[in-house]
Amino acid sequence: MKNEYDVITIGSGPSGLICAITAVMGIPIQQTPLFTGLILEKNEVGSFVRFGRLRITPKWHLMGNDVLNYLMKDVHDAGIVVKTKEEVIQTDLKQAVKMVKTDKNTYYCKKLAVCTGFFPYGHLAGNWKHIRVMFSPIETEVYYIPEETGYSVAVMGGKHGTVDTAVKLKALRPDLDISVIITDPGKEVLPIKEHGFLKGKLFRGTVKVKKEKNNTIMLDIFKQDKKGKERKCGEWAGRYILVNYDSYIHHTQTTSFLNDPGITLHNGYIKVDIQGNTGVPGVVAAGNIATPVSGVVTALSTGFTAGLNLNQQLHQELHNKKPLHFPWLSMDDPDDHPLFS
Repeated sequence: MKNEYDVITIGSGPSGLICAITAVMGIPIQQTPLFTGLILEKNEVGSFVRFGRLRITPKWHLMGNDVLNYLMKDVHDAGIVVKTKEEVIQTDLKQAVKMVKTDKNTYYCKKLAVCTGFFPYGHLAGNWKHIRVMFSPIETEVYYIPEETGYSVAVMGGKHGTVDTAVKLKALRPDLDISVIITDPGKEVLPIKEHGFLKGKLFRGTVKVKKEKNNTIMLDIFKQDKKGKERKCGEWAGRYILVNYDSYIHHTQTTSFLNDPGITLHNGYIKVDIQGNTGVPGVVAAGNIATPVSGVVTALSTGFTAGLNLNQQLHQELHNKKPLHFPWLSMDDPDDHPLFS
């Protein structure tokens, strides 16, 4: 079948990359790939991870660009195909051979790994000079905002709590010209009447970068009309977009392509067991879309576990026996381990 792979991985952050590598290569890493793999990414490989410091402990960080470069070398050596700027819009997981449809093509696979992460605005990563994703409380983040006065910033988030963040920022930095962009499509009433500085500066809708020039980034803001078509409803220009990362935690739209009844979704998050299995045979999930603990350590750990799970399934189906996973399992018998008794 055309465009068929043993494993397709959706998402190319640390979790997706290590999952794909392990599923295709197995453990210990083989000299040649055991299976074929495809990684689908709607933006660029790694998105914001490439421009950040990945915390291992409070004092120990890894540079995101270094982590991605190392992983991508293994992806290349494994012969895994990577397609970026290609968004998954539909899946059909009912059959043994699963279908993954993107906005550009249709692919088929025996096994599928969903490693999308939960943050929906990876397409802004290319404008990283003007974007700061706020992982910490605003009282901490304010120290990373340049001290020059009088420039414009937008606080962007997925729910009305973003307004509260903007209010706190205004109290800490009254010199800033602050706007708010709410990307959640809900219709809740926003508590802004008492905040005069937001008059005419509150936007609701999805954002697209119009232009980036010198120290300014310009956005067009869109809303869907009653017929589901996007209509421009506003525009904003300023120096920085401060993304309220925490506001996306409680609901994510990165798995909207999944509608199979065997997969349990909670506000977009995927329920899995300890090996990353969903309710659909041959489909796993890993990383921040499948765990409440965010960070590179859990992303790599859950991605590795899910990938190893898929590799074992493929090996079992091909050879009718489990692969050896030295040094964690017995070399003579993979099932001969105290935890399996």
